[in-house]
Amino acid sequence: MVDEILHLSTEARYTRGVIAYIDELKNADLSQETAVVRTGFDIKRGENLYRLTETIETINFLRKRGAKVVMISHRGRPRGDEQKYSLAPFIAFLEEKLHTEVYFFSQLRFKKIRRAVANEKPGSVFLLENLRFLPGEQKNDRALAKQLASLGTFFVNEAFSVSHRDASSLVAITQYLPSFGGLLLKREIENLSRVSKKQKKPFVVVLGGTKITDKIDLLQRFIKTTDRILVGGAAANAFLVLFGVLLGPSYIEKDALPIASKLISSPYGKKIVVPVDWKRDQNGAIKDIGEKSIRLFSTHIAKARTIIWNGPMGRLEDPQFRKGSLRVARAIARSRAFSVVGGGETAEFSASLGLQNKFEFLSTGGGAMLQYLGGNHLPGLIALEKSYAKSRNFISRKLS
Repeated sequence: MVDEILHLSTEARYTRGVIAYIDELKNADLSQETAVVRTGFDIKRGENLYRLTETIETINFLRKRGAKVVMISHRGRPRGDEQKYSLAPFIAFLEEKLHTEVYFFSQLRFKKIRRAVANEKPGSVFLLENLRFLPGEQKNDRALAKQLASLGTFFVNEAFSVSHRDASSLVAITQYLPSFGGLLLKREIENLSRVSKKQKKPFVVVLGGTKITDKIDLLQRFIKTTDRILVGGAAANAFLVLFGVLLGPSYIEKDALPIASKLISSPYGKKIVVPVDWKRDQNGAIKDIGEKSIRLFSTHIAKARTIIWNGPMGRLEDPQFRKGSLRVARAIARSRAFSVVGGGETAEFSASLGLQNKFEFLSTGGGAMLQYLGGNHLPGLIALEKSYAKSRNFISRKLS
């Protein structure tokens, strides 16, 4: 049965600990402190800068209280083409938004960086080059984490979008510094926790993108409590093939076929709504949901009082296959539901439409959002929880 595959449960499989957030330092003088802030600058060329914009509030919060700010991040998966993945293109954007000069370190020479940071005035802002240029970052190397920690006096995680990764700049660094969640990370946790624990009915989950297996934990968490699961994008193909739809050269995730088969034949099968028509490319591959499917999905969305959306309905890279995602986004924006929207492509697309303020919450997380909603451990958050006592001591010292 489906329960054997999904181990279905309506409860999270672990207990989350407590995180200290920087807003507890709102009355503190931080003019003698330097914050090392892990940001989420993993953005492709041409994408909306939504993630960066959301980080600005935390940087300004710290600067207003006198702290120097050292921003650290990664971008992409560099394989020798360092120029392509440099963080240098973000300097102009940051300087415009922060109204101050941003000192950029193109070489990750920590002794030189420490000296430069120490010589600048309170409120100064610094950005380090892509941390993935260093081999230890993705290995959660403690030696690298110690070097990063040496740049400041406390650490702030403002990168929920990558907090499901086991990296030096997210996990090991918390062993050496009092560590806090940023203002954006706090909003992520509050809104994702709310939609996890309490849902007004009808509760609708909208899933798209390429793979359904990436969303198994989310299905596991909510399939018993949701009223409808609307499946679009290539993820729907695993269901469509079982209904006898001739998919042609359309992508089919073969590993998802047994799961899809058990789902649609289970007591929960009637909750799953798949496209009834679609748009194909010139080779006959399905690339978007069709007009009838858009109306069908929009009808369920209009009735909903709680909505989770993760994953586009079609191939967003091609303008002719964006209509399904566009109409779904607008339907959610018009609804009266408490709506949480996320996924890298989904969030960037929604922000490009100017809809970020039309949803209850637009998450910066893709895989992190799925992991969190699925009830899984996120290493970056666990690290903050383990640093809680050290962070409380820092707060007490600064407020005394």
